[in-house]
Amino acid sequence: MIKIEELLRQVIAELQEIKQGQVRLEKTQRNMAKDIKAIKDYQRKGQDVDIERLKERVKKIMEKCVICDGIIEIKNLDFTFSFDRKKYTIPNIRHEVCSQCGEKFIDEETSKFIDKWTEENVYKNHKFNININDVISK
Repeated sequence: MIKIEELLRQVIAELQEIKQGQVRLEKTQRNMAKDIKAIKDYQRKGQDVDIERLKERVKKIMEKCVICDGIIEIKNLDFTFSFDRKKYTIPNIRHEVCSQCGEKFIDEETSKFIDKWTEENVYKNHKFNININDVISK
């Protein structure tokens, strides 16, 4: 049986990790905001933006985990989710995985693919029982 003190220590440690992740994320957002401002300044002055340099900078930002600053690796993993008490697995989905903390991220393109797959393979075959009167009365 876990003592309350030990449980509290675990919760505090997890909260500290979350806070550190938030700080890293805010730093990344500030850096990206600076880049956007610089691009707008270049455009306002009629100057060309060095796209290759910008791509390299974004690539560097994206190689680091926003949670722990670990290195991000690309892996193809199964994506599993539940809907209506049923479990679904989409095989071989591109994930960005932190080699340090194990956090998994999915990019926008992959997310759109998952949404489309879910629409075609799950929602299409599901009957939604919605009473319009229930919706209106709320």
